[in-house]
Amino acid sequence: MTWTFARVGVTALLAAGAIVPHTSGAAGTTTGPSAFCDAAEQVRQEYQEAEGLNLRRRADVRALHRLVSDMAADAPPELQPSLETMLRFYDRILAGEIAIVGGTEKARDRYEPAAQRAGRASLVIARYMRNRCRILL
Repeated sequence: MTWTFARVGVTALLAAGAIVPHTSGAAGTTTGPSAFCDAAEQVRQEYQEAEGLNLRRRADVRALHRLVSDMAADAPPELQPSLETMLRFYDRILAGEIAIVGGTEKARDRYEPAAQRAGRASLVIARYMRNRCRILL
C-alpha cells in the first residue's frame, strides 16, 4: 500500500527506536552535526509524544511539516536537499496537489511518485542520524 510506504519513510525519519546519546559541543554550545543531532533527538521525542500522526489528516501533516522544519533549521548542508524534499511533500499534500484519498484523480496519481521521493529522502536523513548522531533506527 502506498500510504504504508510513505508512513514507513516518515517513521524511519522521526521515530527512532533505540537511542545512543551523541556528544554536543563544549560548555553547552552546539555546532555542526551536534546541533542537528540535538534538534533531531528533540523532534523524535515530540513525534513519539504525538502518537498516531496520519498523512490523511491535515493537522497531522502540518505537525509533521513543523517537526521536519525544526530539524532543517540546524541541518548540515548535505541534508538540506533531503529535508527540502520532505517539506515539499508535506506542502503539496496541504495544497491539495497530491492526495492519498479524495481530491482529484490527478492528485491521487501524483501521490505515488511523491511518496517514493519522500521515502528516499527520509532514508538519507535516517542514515545520517544513525551514522553521525548515533540515533539507531
